[in-house]
Amino acid sequence: MNTPPRRVFISRVSRELGSHAEELRNALQSVEIAARTQLSFRQESDTETTLEKLSKYIHDSDVVLCLQGTYTGAFPPVSALDRPIHPAARTDRDEKTWRDLLPPSFENISYTQWEFVLSRYWQKTAFIFLASGHQPDSPKPRPEIDDLPQQQRFLNYLTSALGLDRNAFDHPDKLCRHALCSLWPQHEKDTELKKTLTRYDAKLDDILRSQKEVGGKIESGMDRGAKISRRILLSVGALTVVTVAGFGWLANRRPDRPKSIPHRGHLSVVAIMGENVPYEKAILQGFKDEFTKQAVARGYTVSIAVEDPGFGMKVKYASPDDPDAGRVWDSLMLKIHESHKQIDYFATLGTHATKAVIKSGLLSEADTKGLVYLGVTEPRTSGLINIPKVAGVQYGPGPVAYGDALDSVFKPDQNLVFLYNLGVEQDEAVREGLEKLNQRMREAGGPPERFKFTAKPHETVIEIADIALPDPANPSQSPIYFAWYGLDNILSLVENYGIIRHKHLWVVPSTYSPKNLEHAGIVISVVDDSVGKLGAGILMRKLDHPNEALDQYDVVAPPFIKWIHRSTIRANGLVATIRPELLMNESESNRDETVIVVD
Repeated sequence: MNTPPRRVFISRVSRELGSHAEELRNALQSVEIAARTQLSFRQESDTETTLEKLSKYIHDSDVVLCLQGTYTGAFPPVSALDRPIHPAARTDRDEKTWRDLLPPSFENISYTQWEFVLSRYWQKTAFIFLASGHQPDSPKPRPEIDDLPQQQRFLNYLTSALGLDRNAFDHPDKLCRHALCSLWPQHEKDTELKKTLTRYDAKLDDILRSQKEVGGKIESGMDRGAKISRRILLSVGALTVVTVAGFGWLANRRPDRPKSIPHRGHLSVVAIMGENVPYEKAILQGFKDEFTKQAVARGYTVSIAVEDPGFGMKVKYASPDDPDAGRVWDSLMLKIHESHKQIDYFATLGTHATKAVIKSGLLSEADTKGLVYLGVTEPRTSGLINIPKVAGVQYGPGPVAYGDALDSVFKPDQNLVFLYNLGVEQDEAVREGLEKLNQRMREAGGPPERFKFTAKPHETVIEIADIALPDPANPSQSPIYFAWYGLDNILSLVENYGIIRHKHLWVVPSTYSPKNLEHAGIVISVVDDSVGKLGAGILMRKLDHPNEALDQYDVVAPPFIKWIHRSTIRANGLVATIRPELLMNESESNRDETVIVVD
């Protein structure tokens, strides 16, 4: 017999499918497969919530059998979703809460639904079995617990959004049959298993033959009412024998091999970080999650390796055109070429990593299918358009749109100052876009210079000393600083916390984090993981249409979002600088979807 998995987790709502799951568990144990359910939990010293126990048990399992019916079962408390995932229960180094793992458009899901989500998080093999026409253990759902519309929405998510295959069952024996055949993909060629199934076939044939023979004799000498009663008794007796047999089935005795997505091959992706900073990690996680989900749904297995040049924030601008940084990039490219036997696609984080791969020639030398860049400031000015086998995602719709977003937040007479470094490609692209916006506003009768500029030499970094403190008596003339790089570092460096706490800095960071928003009160940026998801979408389109050329794809970009923290704005004295409509309550304004206000 082919070697089956030895540890299986059975996911179900006990009030609906508990007896089905118990028969399945007994069936699996009879062939020496250890099967667990949520009732099998024991006390664990390193877990505190049921959600954490679920994660641990699914992590320790080989396969998850997901029995889905019409009930949802209980939901975890909202407080459990906001707990950080324990480092031992994370698939990457990023700090995350359980809420980050929820499927799109779901604010919470039941424990049984979580069991499927966690199986994908831990990249476990999962088989889905949908109950239809079955007899629930509890004939009625519990309205205070079960959310039937959400369960239907979740099933649509599994079957439509993810496109996953599934098997239907209406009886425990059919469920057992499907599960065994799923766990032994080569069951038709497995002599031992085939003998086992044949024995159950013979038992069921005997039951049905006996029912027919006895039923015929009885019917010949009984009145109609007695015949009906006898048929009912015989049917109940037959069902009892079938249940005891364990693997009998009343219909479709020899179903076809369970449906499965045809295996289309393996996809190998090498992701290359630029600076390995938080926003890059968020982009990468969005890419990994979406690419894996979409590729698996299409029948591929996936591996994503992450390579990091190791700059971090030690090197301010790690361009491959810089002699010192260029040597680091060259060394990394050589390592990648020597250590990865197959590279189907590159996913590069930011402008520098993208240029380093293109400059190295690896796109052709490693015989890759292409490269998708994630979060480039301005692909056109960076020369990334119409390069063979290259497509990607811009970090927002561009510098002009960034300036428009700033203009829409602050009053027309507010002093806005862009801090940038001379000769730095990304900074220069933003400066050019802001100057175009200045000209457009002047031509429309606006201020002569909506955005002002403060330039620093190429090799220097933006520091707290570069930011003048505001004058509360003259808020419109007090500068509000924004930058494409630099301000985020000022706000996130631990050694600056004491200074920031005692100074009300009027700054607008260009990447979002809760700390940036809490310190600055305003952030204008993109939702970082959406950059990664858009990049995964580009590669999915290429997989679905292999004859299309990546370099003919349009550049895509997520919108800029304006985050506003009202209590910080009040504490920092920024209220007088903000357009008043942005500070209204939702019910008082017609705020657009690109504005997120928190208290």
